[in-house]
Amino acid sequence: AENRQFMSDVNAIMEELSQRLDSFNDAVSRGDVITMRTQADDAFKVLDNLESLEAPEVLQDVKQGYVDGSKQLKDALNAYIALYTDLAANPSAVSTDAYKERLASIQDTYDQAVEKLKSTDEAATQL
Repeated sequence: AENRQFMSDVNAIMEELSQRLDSFNDAVSRGDVITMRTQADDAFKVLDNLESLEAPEVLQDVKQGYVDGSKQLKDALNAYIALYTDLAANPSAVSTDAYKERLASIQDTYDQAVEKLKSTDEAATQL
């Protein structure tokens, strides 16, 4: 029962996170840095809830996987905001190789975070 409750709590947090990330993506598509920051901060609060969950002993590794993926996700969101803030100050930078490299690096961090969360889901399912 304790394991199911933990996983139910994780699932609820992930659903809320998905909604927050959808709002973040909407702000990105509009280039709205202020809303990006607000939505990222909302997502961070959700991720903090994940970190504060008490996991049963058997699920400690699962919790750590979620926490690790969450930290990578926070890094990626903060990097996206920094990039878009820089672009707002210098719109011509969008065509530079440095911008493209930076964006690729951020996307890689984001993809790694999502993959970590997915692999943690798979590990939890196997338990």
